[in-house]
Order: sequence, then structure tokens, then C-alpha cells
Amino acid sequence: MLPQKLGLDVIVEQSTGNLVTVEINGEDSGYDGLTSLGVNLSDRILQIMGSALRGQHILVNPGSAVIDKNQIGKLSGEFGISAVFSPLVNRHVKRKVLETILGTSLEDFAGLVGFRAYLLDSKLDIKMINLPAVELVTQDKLLQYELLKDIEVLNLPQSWFFSESAFPTFLDELLGHYGILVKKERHGSQGHGVTVVKGDKSHTPAIVRMAQFAHKLNPESAKKLDRRLMEIEETGVLIQRFVDTQPIIYKKTGQPHFGRARLIWFGEYLGGYWALSAKPVGDNMPSNAIVNFSRSHLSQEFTPKEAKMFGEYAEQVVPLVLQRLSQYTGRTSEYKRIEERALRDGVG
Repeated sequence: MLPQKLGLDVIVEQSTGNLVTVEINGEDSGYDGLTSLGVNLSDRILQIMGSALRGQHILVNPGSAVIDKNQIGKLSGEFGISAVFSPLVNRHVKRKVLETILGTSLEDFAGLVGFRAYLLDSKLDIKMINLPAVELVTQDKLLQYELLKDIEVLNLPQSWFFSESAFPTFLDELLGHYGILVKKERHGSQGHGVTVVKGDKSHTPAIVRMAQFAHKLNPESAKKLDRRLMEIEETGVLIQRFVDTQPIIYKKTGQPHFGRARLIWFGEYLGGYWALSAKPVGDNMPSNAIVNFSRSHLSQEFTPKEAKMFGEYAEQVVPLVLQRLSQYTGRTSEYKRIEERALRDGVG
């Protein structure tokens, strides 16, 4: 497998001190928070890619978030890599169509960079940075939870998936059991569409499950359920258990902030940083607890102890994630069946 680019968003649970991965991002994983601290990972990413593909021929999608046109010259000069740019690919494309445009077989390239999940079931996954399986899972929070929830060390927060219209029906039950929830868009990014939903804990705890998706398909209900599956696929939202986090002291002010660690991986752990909430913990706005550097523009370097802890965590969990997803190499069409099963049975 060629190096894969991942960004893990990790928090420290207040009550247990456990590390909890709340989200895994793919090729678009940003590290602007590190850049703002004076750390530039671009050269390290270039070195890792150059070492992996030294002296070989690669195809690069101009829309790649891994490498840009300015770095191609360095790959050629330092590592003897010959790079060809494809036309911009920003939607699904069949292998034969792309090969016809290029006038050559994709087999001629040792690496295919930046094609995300646009080039599916081409039997060339092993050549790709990132694997289609990695990009599909990092772009779709439903698939991410469904496929990775059994990796215990990730500690993914318990999650449920609802259609927008069905969600209010179960809100009281969920709030009664958990008190605070996080609502996310299925395909959202950079904190967009993320809200904190609060309630009181006076309700009687109940096992919450979507009855309309808890049964298996049968001939009588198939047509009705198919309509529901269409609705939930188009308007679905992911509901997560809110994890109360340990506050991070912002060194510039001495004030406690909500913090989320962003860990960057490209073939190996490259480093990370704290993304901090825009305002201190005492701010009463629920949105303040949703931490994303693109929204707050506040970042802070790890202490040596934190850097060691997060580095060891990344080295432990990322190989497990990639091993899990490698099972779908060349078989990404199976995701549709996984998705349909998750929608029918309910997620949780």
C-alpha cells in the first residue's frame, strides 16, 4: 500500500481520560493549525511520497490535495519521478474513459495521486493515494461509523442515523438517556452543519432504536421501506453521543478552552496540534463546544507529554483503520450493500 493521508480528530474524555476519535478525515485533511504555528508538513509529505515512488512514473489529478504543481519539479529533481497530469477529475469516471483521454493504460503508472473516490473498481486501488475505500469512509460519516466502530481503541462515540423528518420523533428518548447530543450532516466537513442539542436528564432511559428500520425486509414492506431508504439517504443526519472533554489551557490567556487534537498521518505520524474553541469553556453558546480550526483560527502546540501520547495513539490506531479498509481493495461497490444494511437495521 502506498502512503495514505489521514487526519484524526481526537478528544480527551473528561470522566475517563480516554482518547476518543470523533472523526477521521482523508485527503482533504488540513493542517493549517500547524502552519499557523510555524510548522510546514509539505516537505515531509513530499519526501515520503518521493521515497515510495522513486524513479517511477505517476499520474496526478490537478485537484489533488496531497501535492500541487509547484512540487512536481521537486519530485523530478530529487527523486527522479516522472509526473503526468490528467484532466481535472472531480466526478466519477470509468477507467476506460480516462485511459482513452490519456491515450495510455493506467497500468503504466506506479502511482495514481488525488483521484479520491472518483475512480472506483478499477482494480488499481493499490496504486492510489488515497485508496478509494479511505476516501469513501472519510467522506461519509454513516459508513465511517458502521465500518470502524468495532476498532475498540478508536472509541468512536455511539451514533445513530436518522432521516431529518424522523429525528424529532426520537429526540426526547435520546436526550433522556444521554442529556447532550451532537447532530452532524452525513457528508459535512470543517464543522459545517454540526450542532449541539441539549435536554434534561429527567426522562426515563430507554433503548432507542428506529423501529421503521429495525426489521428486516419482507415482501409486504419492501416498497414502503424503499421509499424510506430514499428519504433517509437524501436527508439523513448522524446523531452522536456528546463526549465531555478535558479543557485545554490556552497559553496566551490562561483560560480553559474546549480542545480537539488534529493528528496528521501520511504513511507515518507527522505531527499534530490542538484546535481550540473560539471562546473559553464558560461561554454559554452551545456552538462553542464544536471545535474546528477553520472556524476558530485558534491553535496550540502539544506539550512534549501530549506529543508522545498522541504520536503513540496514531501509530496504534491508523494501521488498524487502514487494515480494515484494505479489505475493500478493488471491491468498493460493496459499500452500497453495507450502506443499505445500515439504513435498514438502524445504526447504533
